[in-house]
Amino acid sequence: MSREAQGPILRCRGLHKAFGEEGRRVEVLRGLDLEVERGEMVAVLGESGTGKTTLLHLVGAIDRPDAGTILFRGQDIAAAPPQERAAYRNRDLGFVFQLHHLLPEFSAVENAMMPLLIRGEGRVRARDRALALLQELGLRECADRRPSELSGGEQQRVAIARAIAGSPALLLADEPTGNLDERNAEVVFALLSDLHRRRGMTTLFVTHSARLAGKCGRILKMEHGSLTDPAGNRYNVTASTTQVPR
Repeated sequence: MSREAQGPILRCRGLHKAFGEEGRRVEVLRGLDLEVERGEMVAVLGESGTGKTTLLHLVGAIDRPDAGTILFRGQDIAAAPPQERAAYRNRDLGFVFQLHHLLPEFSAVENAMMPLLIRGEGRVRARDRALALLQELGLRECADRRPSELSGGEQQRVAIARAIAGSPALLLADEPTGNLDERNAEVVFALLSDLHRRRGMTTLFVTHSARLAGKCGRILKMEHGSLTDPAGNRYNVTASTTQVPR
């Protein structure tokens, strides 16, 4: 996919997604629009079951919409063939989930290396980069420990290291603090915010916490299968006049 398209880094238009069998289908997304500028940190706020994770799965090319377009740097990843979608996930995206999904049989540094090895990077270089990230996140002494030997907060920081190891343009964070106590939630969010700023990433941060959402550059609320702005108006790409914080 071209990396030279102009305009917003991410633009979703008219996304529809439903689950279930015929006659018992539940429509989760109903014509959802979303536009994210380069360098933004956008919070999608909503209760469990409102479709926040579904949206991230579509943007992350884990699933496809029933209708609508998802443009990343001007290219429709929803319509792309499987090989291009896989390359997009590995090259352009970083994922941080509520559950860390670390591989239990591998050490912290080996988990952080995985995206680089999948990309075809040499093992020595991948390990050096992963160790540098763990050092940056205060986990250098934990590099050779397995996930079972780490606290919940440490595991999530390893997951963050894995997510940013490939220097993604877009970070997708799905309730990354949802399983943490308040202190560790603050630590993890502060790390994400700092990495977002220093590395020049674009971040889509899904949360049910209004407190954490309020620390992001912009808040959109998930309601009834679409997004609304802070005033409660349905978010629409063509009608949006949102100013990007600088």
